[in-house]
Amino acid sequence: MFLVYIGYILHISLSTSFALVYTDGQRFTVQKNTKITSNATKISVNAMPSIAACASVCSSDQQCCSSSYETSTRLCTLDKCSTPEIETADHSKVIVKISDSIGNLQPRDCSDLPPCTKSGVFTIYPNESTIVQRRVDDSVDFYKYWNDYKNGFGNVSGNHWLGNAFAQSNGMEFTSRENERDNDFDIHHCGKGRLGPWWFNACGETSLNGPYKRVPSTIEDAKVIHWATWRGYIALKATEMKIKTLE
Repeated sequence: MFLVYIGYILHISLSTSFALVYTDGQRFTVQKNTKITSNATKISVNAMPSIAACASVCSSDQQCCSSSYETSTRLCTLDKCSTPEIETADHSKVIVKISDSIGNLQPRDCSDLPPCTKSGVFTIYPNESTIVQRRVDDSVDFYKYWNDYKNGFGNVSGNHWLGNAFAQSNGMEFTSRENERDNDFDIHHCGKGRLGPWWFNACGETSLNGPYKRVPSTIEDAKVIHWATWRGYIALKATEMKIKTLE
């Protein structure tokens, strides 16, 4: 192990990874020979003189949870995700912010977790404003499997599914894309037919996890985000589901 002071940054090196500690208390983990490849959560790509400068920019940006720095091109990529998509790349490093400890925090939903908290399973304490689902664009694919919906996915600042927040909806069990999770009453598999898991009855008139249509359309289509009794089978631009406590 070795310690090197560079300006306000303390480098602590152990094997192939190390932490950067800033005067404001911000810490990072660094993975060598990797780079960020995700585009949906990318903030910016700019030239920086060093990995320290790249980390400093990420530290000062509240949206930034990770970044990668390529030595050969000196490009610094900032990303919103604490677990970004990465690939092997020589002369490149991925830097990830270390979030604050949760401690005794009782989050009402994932948005109450400290910024840049890594994905995981957390106990929530819901109230009437707890958001369990949000759709705002097509950057996250909601045509997923049972375990994805059970554990939750996405980014709480944008598209996400909180997890198994509801045991049933109007008596219906949740249908996902697997054959063994076909829990609706229709002779066909509604999850596959509608391209989005949901509490289907006989496929029914609602599906908020269907494909997101980027271009608005007035054509009715069941394979979109829709609530037929409200707007017909016209693709909705955005949705948000919340939990409401009952006295």
